Amino acid sequence: MRDGGGYPPPAPTSSTVRVNKENVLQAAAAFQAEADRMLKQIDLRRSEMRFEPALGDPASTDVAQVLKLKLANGDESYIERALQYVDELQSTAQQLTEAAKSYGYTDEDIASALSAQGDPRA
Repeated sequence: MRDGGGYPPPAPTSSTVRVNKENVLQAAAAFQAEADRMLKQIDLRRSEMRFEPALGDPASTDVAQVLKLKLANGDESYIERALQYVDELQSTAQQLTEAAKSYGYTDEDIASALSAQGDPRA
C-alpha cells in the first residue's frame, strides 16, 4: 500500500479553464452534465459499497468496519472524495455561468444551454 493508508491521492485543488464568448455555454453545460452523471453513479453505487462480516469472528467484523469506512462512510472515503469532485465540477459550471453573464448571455440563454446538454437532439 502507498502512504495515506491506501487512499487515492486528492485531486488537484485548482486548474484553469479558458473560455470565450463562443464556447462558455458549451463548457458550462459540459461541466454540469458531468457533475450530474457522476452524482447519479454515486447514488447508484453507494449501496453496493457495503460489507458485512464474512464470519462471526472478531477479525471479520473488524475488516468489514474498515472497509465501510474506506469505501463509503469515512470523511476520506471513496464516496466522499467522489462527492467532493462533483462539488468541484458544479462550482466550475457555476463560475462558467457567471462568465457567460459577463459575456452578455441572459439567464434564459444559460438555462437553455444547460438543459440542452442532456438532450441528444440539441
